[in-house]
This record gives sequence, C-alpha cells and structure tokens, in this order.
Amino acid sequence: MSEQLASLFAMPLDKEVRRHFERCWKAMWRDLDYLASREDSHLAGATANGWTLDRLRVVAVLNSFNRVVVGPLSAAYGTTTKMGLGRETAIHFGEHIEVSTRTAAIVQPAMAAFDELVARCGVKRRWLNISRTADLVWAMASHDDTSGGNDGETWDD
Repeated sequence: MSEQLASLFAMPLDKEVRRHFERCWKAMWRDLDYLASREDSHLAGATANGWTLDRLRVVAVLNSFNRVVVGPLSAAYGTTTKMGLGRETAIHFGEHIEVSTRTAAIVQPAMAAFDELVARCGVKRRWLNISRTADLVWAMASHDDTSGGNDGETWDD
C-alpha cells in the first residue's frame, strides 16, 4: 500500500520535485528499517499503539508529500497579506508560476483534499511537519497519541 501511495503522489509531479519527494520518503523508510533493526523502543511504542511498519511507511509518504509539495503551496496560497499580494496583486515566479486568486481557486481545494485524506488516515496534522523519522516515531509512540491514530478504523492493503 505504501509504495502504491508514493507512486500515486509522485505521478503528476514535475521531474525535479518528484526526485526530491522520492528522496525524502525513501530516506524516511531507510530510517524506519534502521530503527526496526535496532529494536528501537519508540518504534515498539508506536507499533504497540497500532502503527504497523507499513502504516508508518504510509505516514512517511504523507509527511514527505506535505513537506515537499503541500507545505510550500500552503505558504504561497494559504494566507493573505495586508498589501493583497497573491490576491489582488498576482505574484509571478518566472514564466510558469503565478500566485493569484485564479490559481488559488485550483490549489486550495487540492490542499483541502490532502488534509481530508490525512484526517481519514488518522494521522495527526502536526506529524506531517516533523522532518526526522526518529522524532516522528517518538511522537507517534507518545502516550497522548495512543489512539493508534485511526480512531478504530483499519487500513486495508
């Protein structure tokens, strides 16, 4: 399931962004494998909370997609400035990128759909901003996050 999700997210990305996204989630997966080989206590805690290794890989893909794609889009489209930049006054980056009301109408629903997907997976939004795998696993193992993250729902392969 996790590889399919990574492939699905990578498909529409520009070549350079896709490469960065893949490097990010693959590095997190290597870190997960390392933690598993070391029988890390926090990984054991996350597993005890219902986060299987494959589910942790899915979270790593979501985390990577958020940091590489959604986060930068959110920074550009998520807020308005007092001067109206990005709304009343379009911002152009080179010839191909424009931040404006017109493009926000396309991007903001996609960001909302990603947030809905994350919520349905039981992933806490704050986990998507953690860049170190060990810190992510620690957060998922912490006692205030013992729900397994899925509120009783299961993920099918």
